[in-house]
Amino acid sequence: MNNQIAMVPIHLDGLLLPKDSLAVEAFTDFSRLPFYKDGRDYNPDTPNLSESVLSVPFQNRNLNLRQGMHLHWSLPDALTKGGDSGTDADFPAAPNRWLVVRTSPNKGEKRWVVESDYLSMDTSNPYHAVAYPTDISQAGNGGQPFGFLGRQLDITDATWSEDTSATRLSKLTALGYGEPAFAAFYPNCHSVFGCIDPDIKTQGDLADLKYQIIGWYGEAGQDPLHELTKGGELSGDTLQKKIEEAFAWKIEGLADNQTLGTCCYAELDFNASANITNPDKGKNISVSIGNTGTEALSAYLASGEADKTSVEEQLESLLLHTQLQNKDLDLGARFQEARHEKGFKAESGGSLWELRPAHEDPAHGKLVEIDLPLALENDLDTLNQQQQAWNQAVEQLRQEQQLLFTDWYKYMLCAYPPEDAREDYPDIDKVRYYIERQYLRHDSKLNQLKQKVMVAVTSLPEYTRLRAELENWNDGKPASHRYVLKQVAAPRFWHPTEPVVLLEGEAVMPTNRHGADGRMNEDNTLTCHLQPLNNATVGLADFTSLFEKINTIKNENVPEGTQAKVGFDTWQHQPWHPFLLEWEVEMFPMQAGGNLNIDNRNFQPDFITSNYTLAKNQPDLGGQPGKSTIQAAALYNGRSVLTPFAKDRIGKAIEEYLKDHDDLEGGALSHAKNKLDSQHFLSQALSGFNNALLMQHQTLQLPLHDPIGFGDYQIFTQQVQQALAGNNNLAPLPLNDFLPIRSGTMRLHKLRLIDNFGQIKEVAVNDIIRAEPLQLPQGMASGQDAWLPPRLVQPARVNFRWLTANGATTELNTHPESSPVAGWLLANHLDNSVVVYDQAGFALGIIDQTAQWRGVPGTDAIVHPSDIANAALRRVVRQVLGKGASFLDNFIKVTDAALQTIDPEGFAHHQALALLMGRPIAVVRTSLGLEVKGSPAVHHGWTEFRQDMQRGSKETDQTEQVKVPVRVGEPGQLNDGVLGYWQEEATEGGIALSDAFYTTANAQETHEHIKGYDPGNPDLKLSLAEAPQTITMLLDPRGEAHATTGMLPAKVIDIPKYQYAEALKRINISFLSAPVLMEANKTVLPLPNEPGYTWSWLERDRFAWHEVARHGVLLKTKLQQVFGAKGDQIWQELITKGWIEASDPGKADIVPKDQRPKDSHLVSPLNEDTDQIEDVLAQGHIVPPETKAAFRGGQTIKEGWLRLSPNPKEE
Repeated sequence: MNNQIAMVPIHLDGLLLPKDSLAVEAFTDFSRLPFYKDGRDYNPDTPNLSESVLSVPFQNRNLNLRQGMHLHWSLPDALTKGGDSGTDADFPAAPNRWLVVRTSPNKGEKRWVVESDYLSMDTSNPYHAVAYPTDISQAGNGGQPFGFLGRQLDITDATWSEDTSATRLSKLTALGYGEPAFAAFYPNCHSVFGCIDPDIKTQGDLADLKYQIIGWYGEAGQDPLHELTKGGELSGDTLQKKIEEAFAWKIEGLADNQTLGTCCYAELDFNASANITNPDKGKNISVSIGNTGTEALSAYLASGEADKTSVEEQLESLLLHTQLQNKDLDLGARFQEARHEKGFKAESGGSLWELRPAHEDPAHGKLVEIDLPLALENDLDTLNQQQQAWNQAVEQLRQEQQLLFTDWYKYMLCAYPPEDAREDYPDIDKVRYYIERQYLRHDSKLNQLKQKVMVAVTSLPEYTRLRAELENWNDGKPASHRYVLKQVAAPRFWHPTEPVVLLEGEAVMPTNRHGADGRMNEDNTLTCHLQPLNNATVGLADFTSLFEKINTIKNENVPEGTQAKVGFDTWQHQPWHPFLLEWEVEMFPMQAGGNLNIDNRNFQPDFITSNYTLAKNQPDLGGQPGKSTIQAAALYNGRSVLTPFAKDRIGKAIEEYLKDHDDLEGGALSHAKNKLDSQHFLSQALSGFNNALLMQHQTLQLPLHDPIGFGDYQIFTQQVQQALAGNNNLAPLPLNDFLPIRSGTMRLHKLRLIDNFGQIKEVAVNDIIRAEPLQLPQGMASGQDAWLPPRLVQPARVNFRWLTANGATTELNTHPESSPVAGWLLANHLDNSVVVYDQAGFALGIIDQTAQWRGVPGTDAIVHPSDIANAALRRVVRQVLGKGASFLDNFIKVTDAALQTIDPEGFAHHQALALLMGRPIAVVRTSLGLEVKGSPAVHHGWTEFRQDMQRGSKETDQTEQVKVPVRVGEPGQLNDGVLGYWQEEATEGGIALSDAFYTTANAQETHEHIKGYDPGNPDLKLSLAEAPQTITMLLDPRGEAHATTGMLPAKVIDIPKYQYAEALKRINISFLSAPVLMEANKTVLPLPNEPGYTWSWLERDRFAWHEVARHGVLLKTKLQQVFGAKGDQIWQELITKGWIEASDPGKADIVPKDQRPKDSHLVSPLNEDTDQIEDVLAQGHIVPPETKAAFRGGQTIKEGWLRLSPNPKEE
């Protein structure tokens, strides 16, 4: 016999019901669907909508489980996992034949076969099977859209063979009809992956009772293990490796060239105690709540500690280690920002385009600096604008199609209203006309968006032109100088996480039914065994040998302790495997300016700013004292699948930390780890909460069809179906309150645990542990409510972008010449002036202490402010000049104070230089905007729907008008480089700057035109309806720039170093030095050494400026002028002896006298000119004064400027 099967252990449970009992019903009952069959309508008053067939939380204990022993088996973990798409097509088929054998000294032996794929269309449901959809699209010629899946056949006294005439499901998976919990929840699948033994009715029937099951595939072609191994051309080792990769199964004794099949098995022995009631189910449960599961668990673990807040933060910091590692500065602020960001989930923002080098610099990871044509910068910006518009159009089309489905859904409710409420619904024909006019006409918004989305960005002229220009540029250039156009991810959108409930106690012990197959092996594999077969699949002749094999496996390698081998369990009491949580919560939004006030159902623009404060250095909004919530009776409910993920995550984080670090003070981490190891936890988000706030419900949706409607109404529904293109995943909840801005508090009303058999346990909600971010603000009544910081429920983002220095609205892109730096400012603390530089670092002029413009020492060319080429820099200069000397004095003070709080990681500056001058400040422009993904959410209530039908537009409750405060810059973070900014205002003449300069410094302002950040009245506010706000910012370019709203994660941007490094090398500053007494024909000055910088002396005679450097320069022509024909010989001798270092054929750097090589005396006869040569060299550079009295030559009084410049030799 060459046929072999892998014996795969599974989990088997039994629920004893001494009498018929109610349990939670299946999630979906397709037998309620309306349909037409045999000349009559079935369920004629029922709309063909999901809500007609879906189970409602807390109203669903409607399933009558018959008296007897109910058996429910799990599937192997490997068969409950699909591919990337998560659709039924990606899931492996499940076994569809099961043999169940009961042995009992009291009841005898009995056998059943469960045919999981058997499909009956008999509406009387003779096998008490689960309703299963067969053609819910009803795309055929009408008829019944469902059948009843699975049947249990008693074969104790008869042989069994395949019924070839039976109707069967083509493929059965763990998802069933697409429900993730189909196989895990007995009411969903009791006739498919379960059965009933009606003979076992009392506790007395349990003595020495045993059930054994085996499961296999009716057709070998559906067995995924058979499909993986068929062909039989692999070695045993290779085969085992493939099986472990695909299934995580370890099969002992694999030989070469084997083709295998699958046989699942389990055994359940009974050893009932005197009281078969589950002892854990009745125990108390502790409830915690947080933004995430780990946050809720951290709150629970810290709840017994003296300093709960500190311990909770320390536990959370372990989970944020990867975001904080390798950071030395601003750790506290970074942690708070990272923790705040954990309260959000990211969504794709689409894509953008970048110009990237064909070959990046692998050593430095930076762009190769190539002078691409500047025209490409504008072309790239235009292309990205087109791409962003396309990204938004895709989302708007999805939303418009979703609105169409929502309105059609209401149309169906109007067509089939409750008998006693027909007058409460709009007229069906009016609704139909509205939908046709609003969505189906050729010129509708939906069809316009379809046309826009159909034109891909890569087919637009902008894309084609840019590609052509780039190809022309690359032509003939080496590979290292070529650029390519690449598509990259655009900035992400963020939506708030749904609150997470964490349960602790013996009653929430995680089950081994799911996700624990590998618990007995260190490599997390499931041990399986081989068994020979008579044929390709299991048949009647194999039953005896298979059960003998199960007995052999049971008695081999029995594990020590109380843990049972996988596949074998002993029944001690009733099972309790909670895996579902039903929840009901009530929202209490903030009252002032909200949309639930009786007198005004619209948000007021100041809704956020009148209820919340964005405090300095805080990443989130805090509630204002004295503000109250509204008692709106806004109830929401849903159902969530529980997991032990939070416990596993924190446990591993603590273990990793304690490997390399000492415990925290008081042993807080060890204490927390002990709690984790000794207690049981399950948690899950309130799934669907965010959608419910938007009056939507994401669940199973039926294909669009009106099976019992008149012909023209059916045609109308077909037109809607075509327009939707499958975008019908959200059903409306028109009776919910519309809360697109989450605010206020939330109260847990009800929690109910449900186990795999549909048993329930009500969870008390009168003593909730809240994570710190959900603690109520001071002054607000405590109770059991949880604080929900304000959030835009829709995915949203803060668009914080650099604008290019040379464009009014052009965003910075990856063109190598694209830079946001418009120019530079540098304060001179000696004379209280500000030097202005262009983008490249060349000085343009000085704003002196009287706020007057004057030229730069060293040049006669004066650039007037009106002649400054860059418009942004020109505006800044005019603004400072126009405010006068008092403003200038205070401006220098606040920018200097701001600089004192900036010291980015990886950079250093000379502290002593701060006494002479500030640090170079970049003048940059940024754009700040608030955006939701697509369009603002709309109200789905019935009243609003009637209004929509009249006006042709949707109600948003003016969400888009609400202003959100923004704080730019973080003075509490050394890595933030923002010093302040002016808001830009559009005028008839162009762009103007705001009167006020908004500083980030904490110093008290002393000028009316200088303002600091005021949390009570932020100067910057954004709304969805307004265009982005542009600002002109002063920035230390080494640092980051933060934009913080509290309602979204902080947005952080920076400037790549290569975009400003060269300019910084050129920036110098001059200090007036007069009068100075020194020798005639020499520049003698005592100067300090400033690492990284070099000094020079500037003076002017009647005709020109002259500059003498500290480390001077000698021209060859000077020697020729002084020494005539000997000049060339002396030049060469000075180079040879190390007195000068030639930088080019006619120019050399002078080596200071004390740095010349030893024994560097000049040769004869040139040594006779040594004194005169020294005088020439001294005239070429600044020499230090003699420390001994020496009276050489005449003295003169000079007036000039000392210039301090970066030294390129010390980079």
